[in-house]
Amino acid sequence: MHGRRSDSDQDFSGTRWGGIYDGWNIHTCLFINADMRRSSFRGAELSCSDFSGADLRGADLTGANLRECDFAGANIAGADFTRSSLVDADLRGAIGAEFAITKDAITRGADLPAGWGKQ
Repeated sequence: MHGRRSDSDQDFSGTRWGGIYDGWNIHTCLFINADMRRSSFRGAELSCSDFSGADLRGADLTGANLRECDFAGANIAGADFTRSSLVDADLRGAIGAEFAITKDAITRGADLPAGWGKQ
């Protein structure tokens, strides 16, 4: 899956999302328990989406807009959030957040895991 696409208010819960979705506009979607390992969402608009319990290990979210997203229980170990916007996102309970979120990610107002500090 390549190229730009626009979708919103979709339910992709429990699905397999392996592929390239760079620049896609897929905000306000449900990705609950979705398998998104090693997928690429560079520069994608994903704001207000629910990634609860999703497997995002190794996913590339460089420059993605993840404003107000829910990552409760999601596995984000090894995911790349470089220059992504996590403004008002909920990362409490996310697995691997302490290693995945770097200092150049925008986290203003985000709910971060206890004891977490940017690398």
